[in-house]
Amino acid sequence: MTADALHTQHDHGAYLTSRGARCVAVVKKNHPGLYAQVRKLPWRDIPLGHRTRDHAHHRDEIRRLKVAAFSHLDYPAPARRSKSHGGDAT
Repeated sequence: MTADALHTQHDHGAYLTSRGARCVAVVKKNHPGLYAQVRKLPWRDIPLGHRTRDHAHHRDEIRRLKVAAFSHLDYPAPARRSKSHGGDAT
């Protein structure tokens, strides 16, 4: 499942994963500890997994996605993280 930043809260993540959910959640600055941990990951060393280019809202939008596994982050979900370039880490 994909979720907005609300489900990045520890209680929500623990609830969802305890029921077998696999989640992609947005990490924003309102969760400063986890946000800082995700920002420090070696994103430059991780290969690009997907790229799209669209035109929306009167502008070109380029989205890049990277996914990697890390076991040392302080979050109750499985240790798989992704990053959308130009946006927030998830």
